[in-house]
Amino acid sequence: MLNSIINWLDIVYNRYSIFHSEIFDREKIEQHIWMFFLNKRNASVTRRGLFIREFLLDEDIVWYKKLDMIEMFCTYTSIISPKADISIGFLNQEFERHNFAYRIVKNCIVEITTGSINFESQ
Repeated sequence: MLNSIINWLDIVYNRYSIFHSEIFDREKIEQHIWMFFLNKRNASVTRRGLFIREFLLDEDIVWYKKLDMIEMFCTYTSIISPKADISIGFLNQEFERHNFAYRIVKNCIVEITTGSINFESQ
């Protein structure tokens, strides 16, 4: 499941390279997540773009905090870059393929069924 999320993030970032900043404001989105999700000082960000991936891959972070970050990414992207297609459908298809009990609906991650999940499975 985690690999699918990282692949999704790569798809979004590759689709909107630096040449498409008028559609997808990556810097503002990352700055927002850095300051308001990770609660870090703006001046301390050193590796833009990599910290989201590092956060998601960190085995010490519980799975639901990772989902919280994805939700914030989706929500804030829809506000700051409303014309950007961030492939929510792709991510939902991957959630379904992995029998993950959650989906993204209107930029919110919602539980669609009860049961066990294995978020960290590759």
